[in-house]
Amino acid sequence: MGVTEVNAAEDTQTRPPVVASHRPLSEDEAVLIALRDNPQLRLFRIERDVAAGQIITATALSNPSLGVEVLHVQSPDRLGLELALKWTPPQPVEWLARRSQARARQAEVNFEIAEREWALATEVRIAHSTLIELLDQRRMGELALGLRKRLSAASKTRTHRGAVTRLDLNLVELAQMYAQRDLDELDVRLQQAQSGLQLLLGVTSATPIPVLGSPMGPIIPLAETNPEPLSQQALATRPALQAAYARIKQRNQAIRIETTRRYPWFTFKGAYRENAISSYPHDLQLGLDLSVPVLNTNAGPIKVAEAELAREQASVLALVQQITQRVYAACAELNIRRGILLRFTQDVLPSLQEHERLLEVAARGAEIDLVALLSGEESVLRRRRDHSDARLAYRRAQLQLQAAVGRPAEGR
Repeated sequence: MGVTEVNAAEDTQTRPPVVASHRPLSEDEAVLIALRDNPQLRLFRIERDVAAGQIITATALSNPSLGVEVLHVQSPDRLGLELALKWTPPQPVEWLARRSQARARQAEVNFEIAEREWALATEVRIAHSTLIELLDQRRMGELALGLRKRLSAASKTRTHRGAVTRLDLNLVELAQMYAQRDLDELDVRLQQAQSGLQLLLGVTSATPIPVLGSPMGPIIPLAETNPEPLSQQALATRPALQAAYARIKQRNQAIRIETTRRYPWFTFKGAYRENAISSYPHDLQLGLDLSVPVLNTNAGPIKVAEAELAREQASVLALVQQITQRVYAACAELNIRRGILLRFTQDVLPSLQEHERLLEVAARGAEIDLVALLSGEESVLRRRRDHSDARLAYRRAQLQLQAAVGRPAEGR
């Protein structure tokens, strides 16, 4: 393989993937791409290999040491040779504790990855929903701009006939400028939302990534969301809490490791000596060294390990409180957003639809004055955007509740 081919292969591995611009992405497809290609998530997943290596390290036996000595160097005709071998066997309790500690670390990494994957999926769904709503708001803005352009053209014709004053024509032209300004601001928001989605997906695209979805909004449940069963579900399923429990297990094993070091342990010794001037020219020795921990009983490391365990236990209690409160807050916000969206659906939208119909008739027949027409059209557009914002806010609250619980919420 040539240098050019090697560089091309490395560039393919390091360059972010590109999403085909002609294929719109649904919400679930965007989540799958993010879970596969998000650079931060891919970077953190390498911790799995690190944790697997730590298990191998924890269960590996220590190597023996071999010493070589030459005897009677001052007398070349009487040279001798000594080979000494030392090996310290693993302390069974410490070996088992290290293995359990490494396995708990591996479980912690897996739970942390699951927590990050769920958080990333929530962010992608929020970004996708935001794009859907912004595109719908842009569609409404284009309709409003089109209506004002038609009014401007009609007003110019009526001005020449003397039916409309130049002040009214100026009001229409200003309204058209305001509509174009709002459309430009929406384009900026769309670009920012597109950039955010691309960062989450871990892709590069010179053109906006098309999204597939409907702005019809989520299904609104009839009853308010009860936080109590959801908080219990969160405490049972949240990977972050499971990762915290795995850290507690690691601290418990650390105490076992430090405690075993306060007890005596031995080292095997063996030596072979070849000495021609000795009574035993070929001498074989066996021995055993025993550590005597009387001056240092390892009290300091034990105390540190116990303090670290107490700190992890306190952090778990804080995390339980944080998760529970987050579920309560997410449920409260979701219920408020639900009420707002229901009010829009039941009360506001029917009035808006009737008002839009009357405005369209008036615009075609020029039955009302321009000031009233523009004021009514602006009011309808703002309320339509408020409804879109309410849909998005409800969807955000729903997804944030899912993130707090650790599973999809019912009534999605």
